[in-house]
Formats: sequence, structure tokens, C-alpha cells
Amino acid sequence: MTIREAALAAAADGLTPAERQVVEAVLAEPARVAFGTVAELAGRSGTSGPTVVRVARKLGYDGYRA
Repeated sequence: MTIREAALAAAADGLTPAERQVVEAVLAEPARVAFGTVAELAGRSGTSGPTVVRVARKLGYDGYRA
């Protein structure tokens, strides 16, 4: 597990179930997520676009580039 993966996993403790699904999708395919869109990550995680953006913000990012 990389440092980034460990940080994501630790952050998941304070997230809602839907937000945790987003983190799990990121951990499952980090390279794919890095170059994907909000809609793609929402689809992979079974959540919505706003949930993806909310997770990004909770993790300290300004948002998620579409």
C-alpha cells in the first residue's frame, strides 16, 4: 500500500457510505481515475457527480476536474 492509498483509506473513516464507495473506486483503479472524469468515477463507484466532488474536497482538493 502506498502512502497515498493509506491516506485515502484513513480518510474513509469520516465519510458517508456513498463517499466510501468513491474512495474504494479510487483505490481499485488509481491510474484510471487520475485521467478520468467526474461522471466516469461516479459511474464506477455507483454514486453521483456531486458525491465525487464532495469526496475530493473532503480530501483537501479544490474539486475534481471534469
